[in-house]
Amino acid sequence: MLYSTLMKPSAYEIAKSGGRHAGVLIGHASKSTGELNRAIRSLRNQVEIHREKIANPLKWVSPELSERQLNPSSTNIGRKRSPILPSKLKS
Repeated sequence: MLYSTLMKPSAYEIAKSGGRHAGVLIGHASKSTGELNRAIRSLRNQVEIHREKIANPLKWVSPELSERQLNPSSTNIGRKRSPILPSKLKS
């Protein structure tokens, strides 16, 4: 199917044409309405859990972790990093 440059194809249209997530579409086509509703409910619950983790990350980590372990990027500010040389890579 050809798409206008002004209109982006939907995820469904891409999957239907054999693109990304086509396997998911094929797999769900044979499921009952009840199974699909449970899958939707489960995905929504996972989204809510992830939103909560983003909003309150300290609620989801062990209290024994130090600030450095929670935010390792802050310890690398201003630190010069050496490039990875091919000789240092495992073969």
